[in-house]
Amino acid sequence: MIDAQGRRIIVRGPAKSDTLFEIGSITKTFTGLLLADMAARGEVGLNDPAARYLPEGWRLPVRGRPITLLDLTTHRSGLPRVPSDLPLSDESNPYADYTSALMRDFLKSWVPEREPGARYEYSNLGVALLGQILARRAGTDYETLVRTRITGPLHMADTTIRSGDGDAGDDRGMRRQATPHDEFLQPVPRWSGGVMSAAGGLRSDADDMLTYLGAHLGLVLTPLKPVMDGMRVVRAEGDGPGVGMGIGWMVATTPVGAIVTHGGATGGYLSNAAFDPLRRRGVVVLANAMTQPGVDDIAIHLLTGSPVAAVPPPPPPPAIRPIIAIPPAQLDRFVGRYRLEPDQVITVFRSKDRLMIQLIGQQALPIHATAPLQFFSRIVPFDLIFHEASGKIDAVTLRQNGEDKLAPRMLAL
Repeated sequence: MIDAQGRRIIVRGPAKSDTLFEIGSITKTFTGLLLADMAARGEVGLNDPAARYLPEGWRLPVRGRPITLLDLTTHRSGLPRVPSDLPLSDESNPYADYTSALMRDFLKSWVPEREPGARYEYSNLGVALLGQILARRAGTDYETLVRTRITGPLHMADTTIRSGDGDAGDDRGMRRQATPHDEFLQPVPRWSGGVMSAAGGLRSDADDMLTYLGAHLGLVLTPLKPVMDGMRVVRAEGDGPGVGMGIGWMVATTPVGAIVTHGGATGGYLSNAAFDPLRRRGVVVLANAMTQPGVDDIAIHLLTGSPVAAVPPPPPPPAIRPIIAIPPAQLDRFVGRYRLEPDQVITVFRSKDRLMIQLIGQQALPIHATAPLQFFSRIVPFDLIFHEASGKIDAVTLRQNGEDKLAPRMLAL
């Protein structure tokens, strides 16, 4: 916590004030600060069409009016939460192999369901695109832009994007990074952000994050303070009653006044940063486990006195399921489209040596064979049981949440 009396850091376990954590979507507030700063400098306008700053060969479909930079930071662009073409070559690190070219191709083919500004719809893709736009406008990359405009001037040397396993300085940082754990308290790999970094790719520590909140509160002197103050002006409705969207930050109405907040989550970390601008008090909570109910209630409790949720023991991890190898050529017999009533279609396709499944409007997911005709997903719990007649696959059963749904095959791709 930070306030006019100073800093207080409370630790459970072996962490220290400089132990590194992935801060996930708190990164979006840094991207919002870049936008607000560049708008104040006249480098961009909040209501500028995002398409104005796209590279040659990129385009954003228009429905009603163009998507603006403000739409991207307030989650009112209409873009989906994540792009549906994530390759997921490494299921434990979903953004690692998502490239600028894949983002470009997705945006070209994307069909908006509604006009921008119509409603709030949280979008990692939208903020990732915003980060790419701002970096291109500044003539640099996102990580360099964050360092030159925010973390460098604020002396936040530990707030970075992981630069790669081959970098000696980064390796030293990795030894200070808390080991990530999933909801079962099992160790999991760290994430890397790639082209999606502006939506959730930063890592930081308690010292740096208190400096960041202190700057927002006026407890740490910075020329960015007027810009930071403008970020918490509510520009649109947020997710649910009493929550508005500023630039990068969410503004929640509470019994003690407005609380400015943002949470974060990656594969093995949870985080929340929040501050009370009237009482000039800020708190950041960093955890290296995805156990639920999470850490948001801790941050709000420390600022408002609201209750802290009871935390049950972590559930037992699921049994490890055997995976059998099926030659890539034999996977082609499963490829096709399957009609799932009332109005859904399961598309099964091959990506190199594995099968992928995609429902209309949803992310494609890899599936793994546990028997010659039975597959399962590691990311979302479900099974697919294919049915064979006369040597050909003619249907598939989707088994999920204890319910079986039969989907007849429509046609082969």
